[in-house]
Amino acid sequence: MSRRKRIEGLAVAFGRAVRSLRIRAGHNQEAFAHKCDMDRAYYGNIERGEHGPTIATVWRLAEALDKRPRDIIAAVELEIRIAESRVQSKIAPKAQQARQKGGGSVGDRSKQ
Repeated sequence: MSRRKRIEGLAVAFGRAVRSLRIRAGHNQEAFAHKCDMDRAYYGNIERGEHGPTIATVWRLAEALDKRPRDIIAAVELEIRIAESRVQSKIAPKAQQARQKGGGSVGDRSKQ
């Protein structure tokens, strides 16, 4: 995976994590953006993964959620693990089907 794709994936995971934390805290998007002293559109871009936040923004979000910045990072790590497991759950059945059809695995010379 390219560096750019990894960074985009982090921004999406960050947005999902913050959205989840915001909803659990009982805030709607507009009220929460106001609480963070952010424009609602900018905050919406963060939630959609269109903007990667600065460390100062992470801090502001954490304060508005009554959390520590490391709590947000932990939530991002969880989102990444969830996304990775989704990818694996889609890949694993396809790989198993290929093996069952006699395709073997990449680099498997037993079928040659």
